[in-house]
Amino acid sequence: MEERKSSIPGFFEGLWAGAFAGVGLDRLLKEGIRSVSGWVCIGIALLCFVVGKKYEWIVRHFHISKEFVQSLEKIASDARYWVFGLWMLWFYFAVGGILNHIATVRSVGVLSKSVLAMENDIEVYVLPRHLRQKQTAMIADYLNHFDSHDFKMIVKENDSEASDYASDINVALQKGGWKIVGIDYKNVPDGISLSLESTPERSAQGNQPRNPNPEMLIEQAFGQYGVRIDSSGGGGLSDYKGEDILTISVGARHRNTPPDVTLPQ
Repeated sequence: MEERKSSIPGFFEGLWAGAFAGVGLDRLLKEGIRSVSGWVCIGIALLCFVVGKKYEWIVRHFHISKEFVQSLEKIASDARYWVFGLWMLWFYFAVGGILNHIATVRSVGVLSKSVLAMENDIEVYVLPRHLRQKQTAMIADYLNHFDSHDFKMIVKENDSEASDYASDINVALQKGGWKIVGIDYKNVPDGISLSLESTPERSAQGNQPRNPNPEMLIEQAFGQYGVRIDSSGGGGLSDYKGEDILTISVGARHRNTPPDVTLPQ
């Protein structure tokens, strides 16, 4: 009668050696060649493989009791333990894949924010300022819903970038029904500044949201459509035809050092 072949060698060299080798290689690929857990798993896999291959030699030379061998044989020949081992291996890779995906999504999110921050810094501190066609159209459309006003401009002298930006602003306001009545070139602070000269009557009334003065209109129009205003106010009383008059100063582009942006490792 043919002796029944033992399931123990296959249990060690097939199931557990393969499982630990898979986990070890996965850790080495994710964490690098210096991964301690990866090499520990590889070592256990090699040990299981050797036990499976040399099972009979080990039993003979180390005088392992028959009771222990019989108990181990029952486990190795029971399909439930094989299914359990394979399920644990699948669970490891499934959960690991999910966690890796979550980490990737978070890294992409952080990277996207960093890229957007860098793009914003480049636009603010490096590229020449311009109003896009959509910005011009939206500012003009907003101003057309209110009474038109006259305005003056002061542009930083000998600065072509500031001059071009002032021209864009002038176009947007004139499309909104406003009229430029004067332009001057001299040294002014960086960025955009607003200064309103009010009539005594308007000055006494203060700001009225239902009847906004020219300064309020420009602040609202620019603020809604992405045009940065650096300062406003302090214009005094107007002697211009009995009307409020707004002065828009366009200085040099800001050259402050933008904040550092740290990319995820």
